[in-house]
Amino acid sequence: MRRFDGVRTRPGGLRRGNARLLAAVVLVVFALSTVLSACAPSSQEQARTAKTRLDSALKDAHTKLSVPPLLLAPIEDKEQTIATSTADGSDAHSQQAASGYTQLYQQLTAIEKWTPAQAKAQTTTDLTVLDTALGSVEKDGFVEAKTFRTKQQQFQTQVSAAQTTHDYFVLDTSVQDALISVQLIKPVYQQIQALRDQVKGQNAAFGAAGASGPQPLQCALESTDSFWADSPSVTIDPPSGQPVPGYDFEQWPTQDLARFRTAASAQDFAALSALIDAQSSQINAEATALLPQQVNTQLQLFQTDVQTYTSYGGKDTRYAQQVTQDTQTLASTKSPQSYQTLLKTIQQQRKALAVPLLIAQANHDLATLKSLVAQANTHKVTDPYNGVTYPLAYEYSDPGVGYTDAVQRLAAAKTTDDYQLVEDEIQMYLTNIQAFLDNLNDKTPANKPHQTDLSLMQHYGVTNTKVIVISFREQAARIYDHGKLVHSNLVTTGSPDLPTPPGIHCISSQQYHIIFKSPFPKTSPYYYKDTPINYAMLLANYGYFLHDAWWRNTFGPGTNLPHYDPISGNGGTHGCINFPLSDAAWVIGWVNLGTPVIVY
Repeated sequence: MRRFDGVRTRPGGLRRGNARLLAAVVLVVFALSTVLSACAPSSQEQARTAKTRLDSALKDAHTKLSVPPLLLAPIEDKEQTIATSTADGSDAHSQQAASGYTQLYQQLTAIEKWTPAQAKAQTTTDLTVLDTALGSVEKDGFVEAKTFRTKQQQFQTQVSAAQTTHDYFVLDTSVQDALISVQLIKPVYQQIQALRDQVKGQNAAFGAAGASGPQPLQCALESTDSFWADSPSVTIDPPSGQPVPGYDFEQWPTQDLARFRTAASAQDFAALSALIDAQSSQINAEATALLPQQVNTQLQLFQTDVQTYTSYGGKDTRYAQQVTQDTQTLASTKSPQSYQTLLKTIQQQRKALAVPLLIAQANHDLATLKSLVAQANTHKVTDPYNGVTYPLAYEYSDPGVGYTDAVQRLAAAKTTDDYQLVEDEIQMYLTNIQAFLDNLNDKTPANKPHQTDLSLMQHYGVTNTKVIVISFREQAARIYDHGKLVHSNLVTTGSPDLPTPPGIHCISSQQYHIIFKSPFPKTSPYYYKDTPINYAMLLANYGYFLHDAWWRNTFGPGTNLPHYDPISGNGGTHGCINFPLSDAAWVIGWVNLGTPVIVY
């Protein structure tokens, strides 16, 4: 074998030194790759890092940069969605989460870099949306809108003063808070209404229906689809003689309504909404513990209903038999389930009796009403202008606005609610016609407080607010503030052909400088030319106004009948209540939306 200077080789092989070097290099590369692999963050760590960065940026956006919450809400909602959908921590989901958080961070950064022009555009858009939302709640008569309308007007001024993106962000945050508040007005009010109904149901179970503290005043609409509506601003106390509330929950709707009236931010409305939900849940929980008392009370009420039904001429004897059977069952009832079963039975029996009872009561009260109206109409007034004699209470017997409206509604009624609404209407007419009769011989001057006015205000529970009282007999308006007379003037009401509706109504709008257009064709004797009106206050929503009549020369007794007026013409109104110009100006500045108007 040949030798080469001490270096031996293998055929086709590496030298021994080179092999060792290559092995060392491989070892180093393997070790380095292992170290690098250990240092690289996992998918889960990448997701956590991206989320932490996003959360920190969101916190700064809220606290340092004042980015409006509604701009951040989509980002925060998407972040929550990502966190929920990738909660299992798998590599695939973690990668998706990291990518999603990064995209949201980029979106947030883009908002933070807005120019003043972009921020101003967003603020202007939100102000427009706020204006539209305010218009909606104002149309529905919510007096709470006034607070936010004032804010909106202030925001409009502040837009002109803003210069930087931060200025607009700060302003838009306030605009958005007002917007959220306004959007919550209706749903939160509906929650209060639902809680009130729930409380009313509980009260009914204990014989205290309607006694759960002050309630919104019911205003007569006189419209074909609905007769009553809540006043947006006036609450009334329970009628005298009603049981005094004995449970904490009976006061909750009143307390919540007070909070609702003073709410000034989205946080206020949201907190109130959560409180109402909690109250509702508590009422449901307490109802179970009070089952025995509820059953006993319901049975007593059922017995009273049957006695009332019989006294109004009801002939069906099944209800009295059911009372006897229920009394025997109650004596042997022990378990909560048995109480619940008996309670449902009695409630169903009372429900079955409700319509027959209301029919009997309505017919009885309607007969009484007809008698009182006939009694009032035995008093006549002879018009010196044309020598025609008119019944003094023609408004109450008119087919369109008098008690005959109740007759028609009673004939068309089908449900318990239908009959109850008619009964409430009849009771209103009964109250007012009785006041009319009581006032016939009252010699008190028209510009002084009348006992009938005060009695009516007490009956309707409105001695604690502003009230307008209209007397048909005196053709006079007397205006009270918390039971004290503050203004009076003579008026002109509807003619015998087109009378003003008696009852209790509410101011539902205040309008300035409008044009009244005749609803009658030119061929009608009631047609009138387009007439400018300076001050008009709608009595609910059925087309009758309290307004100025600048064209009239005289007001007061007799002006509702055919007469000679050298300026205005020769008759009463088309159903509206006419005020002298200066008095109408005073009244429209004094009333609120929802102010009651008692017409008798």
